[in-house]
Amino acid sequence: MSQIVRNKLSKYVAISDADWKLIEPKWQLVSFKKGDFLIKEGQIEEYFYIVNEGVQRLFFIKDGQENCLGFSYNNSWSGGYESFVTRKPSRVFMEALSESSLYRISYSDLQWVYANCSIMER
Repeated sequence: MSQIVRNKLSKYVAISDADWKLIEPKWQLVSFKKGDFLIKEGQIEEYFYIVNEGVQRLFFIKDGQENCLGFSYNNSWSGGYESFVTRKPSRVFMEALSESSLYRISYSDLQWVYANCSIMER
C-alpha cells in the first residue's frame, strides 16, 4: 500500500509499526470514473477517504442551484464527513471531476481501529 495513508495519519499521531500492521489492512484503494458520485444527498456516508489521485467536488443543491462547498485532490481528506460521523443522511453530494483513486476506510473499520489501537482514538 502507498505511504499516503500512513503519512497523512502520522501528521496527527505517531504510528508504530505494530499499530500500522493493524491499521493498514482496514484501508482499501478504490477508483472512480469522471462523473461518478462517491455520495449523494440522502445517503449515509459509509467511508472516509484520502485522495491518491484526481479531483472531487463537494456540493449541495438549494432552490435547484448547485452550490460548491469545496474540492479534494491528491493527499487531501475527502468524503461526506458530517454524515460519516453522525450516521445521518448526507446533505451533500461528492462527485469525481476526473478519473480518481482514493484510499478509504469504512465507518465500522474505523471504529475497530479506535477500539484496537489506542493511539488512534486520540
